[in-house]
Amino acid sequence: MKILGSVLVSTALATTAAPALAAPARPIHATTRRPVARTELMRVDAAAVPASCQVYLTGPGMHPSAGMVGAQRISLAMCQAGALDHLALSIDDADDVGDAMKEVQAAAAPTIAELRDVIAHGTPRDALIAADRLGDLDRDLVVRLQSAVPLTGPDLTADARDLALHAQIATAAQPLDADATRAFADVARITTTHPLLRLGDPVVRDAINEAAHTPATTARR
Repeated sequence: MKILGSVLVSTALATTAAPALAAPARPIHATTRRPVARTELMRVDAAAVPASCQVYLTGPGMHPSAGMVGAQRISLAMCQAGALDHLALSIDDADDVGDAMKEVQAAAAPTIAELRDVIAHGTPRDALIAADRLGDLDRDLVVRLQSAVPLTGPDLTADARDLALHAQIATAAQPLDADATRAFADVARITTTHPLLRLGDPVVRDAINEAAHTPATTARR
């Protein structure tokens, strides 16, 4: 009995003293967080906004709703497009076409960036309106380029030189036409995904109708 008791005591002590097995380490990739896609509108560099457009940087109340923020961004974008009115474009030869294209694209860049951000991260209503405004802006840039060609023919009509320049502008403006087409396609896509936007909102209905009946600018020529 003494021997048996000693064996039992020894076994109990060995069992108590045995260290517990450590849990296997989790693989590193199991705790690595994936980057989260941005779901909010990008911040605006207030210092880069013209003084005449600063009013659109703040809204009523300290915490405007997401819809109000999106609407403000669209208003800010279109206000910044006013920079295009200060351009003195003149296209007299083929070299001027490329220079004029760079000028209008640089002047429109802040507006385009704002509108694309609203399309990607705004509410469905704001995204639809922003897409419509972007399509309009692209068409307007093409018209500005075409209007920069002075008419040199008899009685201020277009001569062969003017027609050749307009043809070069049409070629150079193809990316703008393609962007306008994509923007109006975005209007249709958002409308299909959110059909209730058609109801009770004349601004949205006008945008939908315009997008559905607006061909590309240079395609009409």
